[in-house]
Amino acid sequence: MYTMLKSVYFHRTLSKADVDKFASTLEPHQLAKMGDGSTFLDRAITEHNLLSASKIYNNIRFEELGALLQVSPEKAEVMASRMIAEERMKGHIDQIEGILFFENATALETWNSQVEYICQTANDVHEQVIAKYPRFENLTA
Repeated sequence: MYTMLKSVYFHRTLSKADVDKFASTLEPHQLAKMGDGSTFLDRAITEHNLLSASKIYNNIRFEELGALLQVSPEKAEVMASRMIAEERMKGHIDQIEGILFFENATALETWNSQVEYICQTANDVHEQVIAKYPRFENLTA
């Protein structure tokens, strides 16, 4: 776990071996599948690796990005466009050439976007729990 946390802290890409080792420590409910068949962990790791790539590259073709992230080029493009639209990553896409151009953000901007994403993800999980278990909606602490 330490190796993985250190890699996250230093914005290094996470290896499949480290992620698999970490995933083996999770409970089944922590590996719940989303609508596209991936887990929240899968999405978080892929997005982390995309942000790590933005520190290394000025631009990258979606075929290469897909290979780096171990997803299809189409999924890499969708993920990059979503992160740009949500302002969690700065950049722009040349769809004709199939290239993602990264723009460097300040550390504070990156931190703010990551906190915002965590809050949005927590809210999404909350809404999914309420949708599945409506009786929890009016509970107070």
